[in-house]
Amino acid sequence: MLRFSSFKLRSVVSLLAALCALAPVLRVHAQDAPPPKQDDEEVVRISTDLVQTDVMVFDRGGKFVDGLKPEQFDLKVDGRPQQIVFFDRVQAGTVNEDAQLAAARGVKSGASGGVLPLDRGRTVIFFVDDLHLSASSAAHIRGTLRRFIDEEIGQNDEAAVISASGQVGFLQQFTDNKAVLRAATSRINTRAYTFRDGQSPVMTEVQALAVERNDNSVLDFFVDVMLRENPLMRREMAEQLVETRARTIMQQSAGVSVSTLASLRSIVRASSPLPGRKVLFFISDGFVVDEVEGSLREQMRAVADAAARAGVVIYSLDARPTLADEHERGFHLAGPSLLARQ
Repeated sequence: MLRFSSFKLRSVVSLLAALCALAPVLRVHAQDAPPPKQDDEEVVRISTDLVQTDVMVFDRGGKFVDGLKPEQFDLKVDGRPQQIVFFDRVQAGTVNEDAQLAAARGVKSGASGGVLPLDRGRTVIFFVDDLHLSASSAAHIRGTLRRFIDEEIGQNDEAAVISASGQVGFLQQFTDNKAVLRAATSRINTRAYTFRDGQSPVMTEVQALAVERNDNSVLDFFVDVMLRENPLMRREMAEQLVETRARTIMQQSAGVSVSTLASLRSIVRASSPLPGRKVLFFISDGFVVDEVEGSLREQMRAVADAAARAGVVIYSLDARPTLADEHERGFHLAGPSLLARQ
């Protein structure tokens, strides 16, 4: 993660002036109102803000681009170029983040206004996408979260266990009480889709997306099955029915995924008032994203934007037990940061 800051100068100039008004002349007891005093004093108010933001640069393969220089960036505020006064690569979401910032700025630990103590605590959010979670994944995640709470959460840390469906209920709260976190973890379970493909053979979301993308091999497979079961049906009619079936599955799938991302963006925004950097683990079996249709991509970009504004670093983790060994090695508050993996 690259972090840079800039000074933005705002000048507000106000000129105070008094207007002279002539009082109306009355027929009886006419009075001349004295002209008000005219104040020609010019008041200039100047405020200076230190604007700090995070920038993450990835190549087309999704890999972080390292070794960038300040001169490779153009910073503009209201269309005007601004000077970058601080620029450094920071490993976000770790206890050493403050030390890295202090070292980059040349601040000594004993200096006034220097680095904050490294034991000030961290804010950790476990967002479980239970709308895309199998029963085996839910059991695995409950065990993983319990171990994380017992072994990784420090005495000054705060954490919250959040579910996309809201099934955790009132236990969805930021707390340093491990008993509350364990109770919230115990409520994590799978939530079945409201829509199921009841036909045989079952068409998965991946297969439905392939049909939507005109993959003839997948389309022909389901068409041939339908023609064997309905010998009198014309092939054109079978193709239309399969395409309609695939479209319905993708629409239902997108609705569930949008609900997940809406819940994610909501918790990201809610964490904005909390001080410091927040680390969010997005835990899911995964869902299909139709890049052609684009609505889910827009939702994901909105989540990334909200995370950048709230100071939240998002790590995506596969909840499936078959990948447990690989991901448990990365299930720590360390390592490279990734803001909304897409």
